[in-house]
Amino acid sequence: MAAKGAQGGRVVVIAIDGSDAAAHAFETYMQSLKYPEDTVVLVACDELNMAIANFWKGGVFDYNPDVLQEKLQKDEQEKKALLKSFQDKLQEAGIKFKAVVLVSQNPGATIVATADSEKADLIVMGSRGHGLVTRTLIGSCSNYVLNHTSVPVVICRNSS
Repeated sequence: MAAKGAQGGRVVVIAIDGSDAAAHAFETYMQSLKYPEDTVVLVACDELNMAIANFWKGGVFDYNPDVLQEKLQKDEQEKKALLKSFQDKLQEAGIKFKAVVLVSQNPGATIVATADSEKADLIVMGSRGHGLVTRTLIGSCSNYVLNHTSVPVVICRNSS
C-alpha cells in the first residue's frame, strides 16, 4: 500500500473518463483501498483531437478557433457533470477531494503530470482491456502511466 503523505493522509489520483473501467476503478478504491484520511484528486482528461480544430468550409479545410473553443467548453461541461456523481460518493464517505478537468493530446502524460504536481502517493485507474492491435495502434493510457511514473499504480480491470 502507498505510504502516508506528509500530512498523515495519502493523496490518491483517480482517473475518470466515463468508461465502465473507470467506474470500476473508482468503486475498487471506495471498497478496498480508501483510508478516511485520504485526499482524492479526480482527474478527467479530455483528449484534444486535432480533427475538431478543422472542419469543412468552402471546399477546403479551414481552422476555426470559435468552433474549437465552443467544442472545448461543451466537453469541459460534460466532464464536470461526469465527475459530479463521483464527488457525491466521496462527500458521502467523508473523503476529502478535488476534481480536475484537463485537456491534453496525451491523457496518460497528463495523469502522470497531475500525480507529480499533486504529490500523489497512489494512482488508481481502469483498464479497458484493448487487444494487441489496438494497443499498438493507439496506445494504452494505463500502460503509459504505469511506465512513466514513480508513483505506485493500481490498475483495475473490470471482469465484464
